[in-house]
Amino acid sequence: MRQLLEQVDDLARRLGKSRDQVLNVKHISHATGIPCERTGELLAGACPMAPPVPREELKTYNNSLFQQRFTFLRQTRLDENGVPYSQRAIARGTGISIPQVGHLLEGERSPNNDHATRIERFFGVAEGFCSRPEGAALVAALRPLVTEELPQLMAKGLLEELGVQAVGLRWAGSAHDTGVSGLSAILPALEELARRRRQERGEPAS
Repeated sequence: MRQLLEQVDDLARRLGKSRDQVLNVKHISHATGIPCERTGELLAGACPMAPPVPREELKTYNNSLFQQRFTFLRQTRLDENGVPYSQRAIARGTGISIPQVGHLLEGERSPNNDHATRIERFFGVAEGFCSRPEGAALVAALRPLVTEELPQLMAKGLLEELGVQAVGLRWAGSAHDTGVSGLSAILPALEELARRRRQERGEPAS
């Protein structure tokens, strides 16, 4: 995660912004299921909580994490009336019995993989939402930002500065965990072209 935050800092600097200006704590909290206050601490450099090693402690940790994420989903993904889904509605949509839904929300039962999958599908979140530890959840949320969103924003601004209009930008990265997309690879060339254009116009270096 530290490497991703460093990449965020680098891209933010090249955009003339700070980390706080390009990272929306509420948005990242919503995407990860990590409470806003804790998300802010992690983005400021706090170490993510790692799962415990002992088997029994790990089971308790996983159960607690599932309960927290399930509760978070119910609080933040509301029904068509803008209120949390009832346990009956969740049961109907997931195929999990109403008593079992209640037990899972209260942390009185251990979830299995099928429960997690059904609940994640019901609320429309990615697989693993209810089970990813803090570090993994943040990596999943930050990676698109550094491989797609910020590079696209940079490229768009540079191309407009160079007089190129109506360019469709799409992510050209691979599935490898390099954290570098094809678009990111061409940004230095665009930045150099923009720098030369500013010099030709007699503008101060940015």
